[in-house]
This record gives sequence, structure tokens and C-alpha cells, in this order.
Amino acid sequence: MLSSSERQPNAHFPVDPPVGFVEDSSGKNLLTELHSVTVMRCPRCGAVDAGTAARCRSCGNDALDRTEAPGRGRLVSWTVVRRPAGAFAHRDAFAVALVDLDAGPRLTGNLEGWEHEPPLGAAVRVTGEIDGIPLFAVEDSSEVPSP
Repeated sequence: MLSSSERQPNAHFPVDPPVGFVEDSSGKNLLTELHSVTVMRCPRCGAVDAGTAARCRSCGNDALDRTEAPGRGRLVSWTVVRRPAGAFAHRDAFAVALVDLDAGPRLTGNLEGWEHEPPLGAAVRVTGEIDGIPLFAVEDSSEVPSP
């Protein structure tokens, strides 16, 4: 897991990322099947942002592309919302997680299996989504990096 001083909000994919919508012969989006998350990527400099930025935070380009990034990362923090309100009032208690994706950006999502108190730094992966929010789960054989 990267410290806040090592992490850059305009991180770049370590390799060329899968871009957009990749269909198999039946028309399924293979990237969704592979548990990815949607991020914004600058076609000019390659910077990646998990938010809905209107322009690239690295080079200022105002034409960002939606793309899919692998949905694996490390658990930075999490907390339980025991009495959801507003748009989430219909839900039972749930956990909100802060995750550093292996692809670079940091994003929030929901965390399944929080009842087992996953350790910070645990490897997580996207397993789906709830109400349009990524749902993360701790990897079965998660090793927590030493501080």
C-alpha cells in the first residue's frame, strides 16, 4: 500500500489499460465479467482518476475518456454505516471502504465481509456493485504488507 506522500492522484496505468467495452461473441462486456471498475483516463498523458473530473489533473486536457481498470487493490480504511440515511435509508448496515487500486487511483466503495474485521492493507477485489457503487471483497489468501 502506498503512503499518502507516495500516492499520486493522477496515477498512470503501469501497462496499457484495457479500454472501454470489449465484447465477446455474445455481446457481453468482458471487462465487467473480469471485475473491473470505471475510471477516467486522459488520452493525452495517460493519467487516471477515479472521480468524475471534468479535466485532467495532470495536463489540463478537458477530453477525458471513460475506461475500465482492473478492480484489484489494497484496503486503506473502512467504516460501518449502521443507520443509513437519505438515498441509502433502504439498506441495512453496510461498510464503506477506501481502496488504493493497483492501477493507481484511490476510490471508495462498499465492503462485503466486514463482519470478519478485515485488516488494513488486505488485498481486495471488486465482486460487483450495489446502487452503482463498487462492491469489494477481501481476497481469500490476502497477505497484509508490513508497515
